[in-house]
Amino acid sequence: MGLFGRKGSTESEAINKFWKWFVKNGDRLFAGVQEGEPQIDDILQRLKKVSGGLSCQLSSQGETAQIEISADGVRERFPLVKQIVAGAPEVSRWQILAFRQPISDARSLSIQFQGQSLKIDDFKFVSRSDGQCAEIQVFAPGEGASPSQDVLGAMFVLLDALLGEYAVETKIRIASAQTLASAPENAQPLGDLLGVVRSMQD
Repeated sequence: MGLFGRKGSTESEAINKFWKWFVKNGDRLFAGVQEGEPQIDDILQRLKKVSGGLSCQLSSQGETAQIEISADGVRERFPLVKQIVAGAPEVSRWQILAFRQPISDARSLSIQFQGQSLKIDDFKFVSRSDGQCAEIQVFAPGEGASPSQDVLGAMFVLLDALLGEYAVETKIRIASAQTLASAPENAQPLGDLLGVVRSMQD
């Protein structure tokens, strides 16, 4: 049977309905991305019918568009995201991916907030790895002993851009977060974490 003709659980049926809607509206959604007016809210409303807490990102890749279905950093939703993407049909001019993907120029990306501009290498880290997961101590800009939640929030956005959502949740564990004043001499720029993660086994 085809994708839309299968019977299954309520969740599977909701996934099928989502992709049926996406196929029907693919051209309109593609045009929105190409014109710089992505219809994210429209897609999110449809994803809510599958499960709450899901998100997505849209981007243009030349003659194609890309949608990344995201668990919004919640590891418990990862199996559902995989199920949604595994159930995706071929959609003309669309590339469909699970999880927020890393971006190639992540080390030059900056986040502006509260008069600050932060890049990934404004943070430092030390790590130890068992070959499957890296436990890291993070050192962040800020005053006092502990960085603010805003600074740590910016760091996680930058880490997502560097490593991708899946690797952030499965390949690293943050053991502690302190300010840069506590960083040891062997602390590396946080952008170097990419090499650590790439060296680990899948």
